[in-house]
Amino acid sequence: MTKPPPRVYLLVGDDRFSISEFVATLRSKIGDTTVADMNTQQFSGDHLDRGAFEEACMSVPFISSRRIVVLDNAQDVLKVKDSREFLIALLDRLPDSTALVVIENVQARGNKSKRKTSPLVSWVKANPDLGKIWQFSSPHGAQFISWVQDQCRSLGGAMSVDAARLLAESVMDDPYLAHQEIVKLLDYVDFERPVELEDVEKLTPFRGQTNIFAMVDAVGERRMSDASRYLHSVLSEEDSFYVFAMVIRQFRLLLQAQAALEEGKEIASVLNLPKFVAQKITSQARAFSAPELERIYHELLTIDISVKNSTIDLDAALEGLIAATTKQA
Repeated sequence: MTKPPPRVYLLVGDDRFSISEFVATLRSKIGDTTVADMNTQQFSGDHLDRGAFEEACMSVPFISSRRIVVLDNAQDVLKVKDSREFLIALLDRLPDSTALVVIENVQARGNKSKRKTSPLVSWVKANPDLGKIWQFSSPHGAQFISWVQDQCRSLGGAMSVDAARLLAESVMDDPYLAHQEIVKLLDYVDFERPVELEDVEKLTPFRGQTNIFAMVDAVGERRMSDASRYLHSVLSEEDSFYVFAMVIRQFRLLLQAQAALEEGKEIASVLNLPKFVAQKITSQARAFSAPELERIYHELLTIDISVKNSTIDLDAALEGLIAATTKQA
């Protein structure tokens, strides 16, 4: 007898690129884009409407055997006892037709042995027939170089180790930027030969960084018109997805810089950045509080999933985020 699919898909980690790919693959299994759109709902734990979330989880799928409900930022739900108990109780009542994707964003920092076991992890381990855990840790260093080559192979191409190493250094182990560059490089060689070092040197300059830095400066200093102007400038010169990847990378660096500052570590060495870049990152990180940076980063990740689900326009989403963030930051 075939084992039924999980009701709960618990995705734990900080590799947002792979998590987004996982959700996209899961959506593709329930039907074409139209059917998937009708049977997918997304929620975020930092502002969860319990009633709407419960209704979505208990609803019957339309023209499909299953429906997908995505709960991002589940770690925020777990912070409050009442919300935590609500979520755990709901897991016990899910119908077989619901695939609940619970994303617990856990930064890969600190001593993992001292981290408390998540109630969600405990629930899945106690209910192995109803749920499953997937770990998504961001690759770094040699692992990221291997990841780049694996991505090339998955797309039907290949890349030499030297080329992969230079690309990894150019994008500073950022999977979003790496993916954009990999697609471009494979198109350039027309999938007829491996991407070589010279190809990366020719096609992967560090584009758009000046305007991205300037935009983040304007956001931190609450200069809405300037932030919008810098965003429009870089969008007029670069592909929207490349710009989006750069923005995600920038705020990820700011989060990592804040963590390094709290731990008294040298940012240049922790982030593997040149000193002048590290100084700029440090200055920007100090312009935001930790909750502000986490909120912005979570919003970016929510936009990422929505774009991959074809539910929003990326340019409009970026403009809306910058406008709202400049007012609220």
